[in-house]
Amino acid sequence: FTIEHFFLSASFWFPTLAWEVSRKIRSPEEESDYNTYSKKFGIFKSGLIPILSLGAQIIVFYNLFNHIFKNDTWLYVTIFFYFLYSLIFILFTIKPTPKFSSYLRPLTECYVFTVNLVLIINGTIAISSN
Repeated sequence: FTIEHFFLSASFWFPTLAWEVSRKIRSPEEESDYNTYSKKFGIFKSGLIPILSLGAQIIVFYNLFNHIFKNDTWLYVTIFFYFLYSLIFILFTIKPTPKFSSYLRPLTECYVFTVNLVLIINGTIAISSN
């Protein structure tokens, strides 16, 4: 067991955390007796958890995979989608609405799928070029 194993495990835990929190963030009008992260931490702090979690994932992925991948395209694509993801979450924290909150979980799922696809494609390219 090495530190790389720990970081690899953490890199797959970060999107799970982002997904879990994003599905339990509600606008103030939607809050009920159900325990949500937005009720517990507030809209802004609960919105930051997925953003910071997926940002940490990018840092870990960079440290684990950058020497394997032959170019930085994967990093640029990932950062581009991360900024879009973050922007949408920040906009929700500024103006939370029920319709907006209904997009947070699917948005997180789409982001995680896209990043995993980028990693698979770049990993396949790196392996086939050796």
